[in-house]
Amino acid sequence: MSSPRNTRSAPSPRRTERGSALITVLLLAAVVAVIASHLFLRGLQEQRLATRSYCQSAALNLAEAGIEEAMWALNNGWVDATRGWAAAGDGTGAMVRSVTAGLALAQGSGEIHLRIDAPASNTPVVVALGRVLLPGQAAVFKQLRVALERRTTWANAIVAKGTVTFNGSNVSIDAYDSAVGPWNATTNRLDRATVATTATSNGGLSVNNADIYGAVATGGGQPVVGPSGSILGATSASGLPDNIDPSRVRTDFSSNIPDAVAPAGTATALGAVATALTLPRPGDTPGADGRYLYRATEIALNNTTLTIAGPVDLIVSGDVSIGGGSGALVVNSGAAPELALYTAGNLSISGSGALNGTSAPPRMTFYGTRTQAEAATLGAQQFDLRGNASYVGLVYAPNADIQLRGGGSTGTFNGAIIGRSVTFNGNYNFHYDTRLGGLSSEDYFKPVSWIELLAPAGGGAALARDARPPFGGKL
Repeated sequence: MSSPRNTRSAPSPRRTERGSALITVLLLAAVVAVIASHLFLRGLQEQRLATRSYCQSAALNLAEAGIEEAMWALNNGWVDATRGWAAAGDGTGAMVRSVTAGLALAQGSGEIHLRIDAPASNTPVVVALGRVLLPGQAAVFKQLRVALERRTTWANAIVAKGTVTFNGSNVSIDAYDSAVGPWNATTNRLDRATVATTATSNGGLSVNNADIYGAVATGGGQPVVGPSGSILGATSASGLPDNIDPSRVRTDFSSNIPDAVAPAGTATALGAVATALTLPRPGDTPGADGRYLYRATEIALNNTTLTIAGPVDLIVSGDVSIGGGSGALVVNSGAAPELALYTAGNLSISGSGALNGTSAPPRMTFYGTRTQAEAATLGAQQFDLRGNASYVGLVYAPNADIQLRGGGSTGTFNGAIIGRSVTFNGNYNFHYDTRLGGLSSEDYFKPVSWIELLAPAGGGAALARDARPPFGGKL
């Protein structure tokens, strides 16, 4: 009897096809899994990069907010312990502050760290570190260094909170450099006089038929220029439409013009000044600042002279009228004479009523001390400068309507003016002294350089990050 044979049948073609299909599916699934894993990891990486990019922007915003906070503190005299500032502790006199609470962000929290070097000087430097803390990641930060300097009151030739209007057919505005000498049409005439107004409407600056050799700036409106008027400079092309150089017209002007404040201190009472007088008088004592402080109820100089022979601050509670007949206010020539006249009333100067023998505009300054609140109820002060006089001086009267009226020939003003409104009538030449732009006379600071520190700290590079207090360990 034969033994049974162990036979195995060959796979059927259909089973072979099913096996191949399964293998193909598995391979495709593996490939898809690999691709999905790669895409998932790539997505996580891109999400992380996007998060850090967002946080870098947030860190820069925090640093910029820190710069603004430091400037606000400097401008308001708040760099002290009551406002969260403390000495840096490194013997430099710097002040520091850190804000680490209340700065929640969408994906973390923020910090601001500040340092002010030379905070009591006219040129402080602010360093700000904006820092974003992320869970499980390294902190993201940006650091800025901003150098500041005090703004100047007299950066422009003419500034008004309201309208500036040039009437007449013979008004010219230009500039000169008093360090070179007096204004001269050939050797000392510059195109650096800016006429500005914060007015936002067209016509806030009415150039009309005046010639401005410099620039104009408004708060938003376009200047009105007549057929014989011009706004040009030394580099302006010839044949410009309407004689207006567009590069010399700005419409983004803004300015904080605070009220004028008379000096404090014990003043020597003069009463009404209506007879010849020389200040300072023999026997009068100057204050700690070396200046003589006087107070008068009014000034009325008719055929008489007030002579200034030293550094004088004169506060007048009433009106000032100078120039009746041969009446005059004279600032003597020489290095010492200087007058700062503060009046709460109206001011009128005619003829040759104000003579500055020093030829330096800052040596004779008229201040209008009526406040904005007082002007709202009492009306604006009136400052009236008339006649053929050649004025060398400054006028700061932010709540006064200022009129300059040329005489039969031509009136001349050398210096700068700030008022509520400024109007020129008749024939007038106005020459802005460019040296005034260098007077740091305001309490407020402006940035003069703004740099992001990008290089590693301690490397000696120009843009090396600042690791001094309070930044150590946070970079």
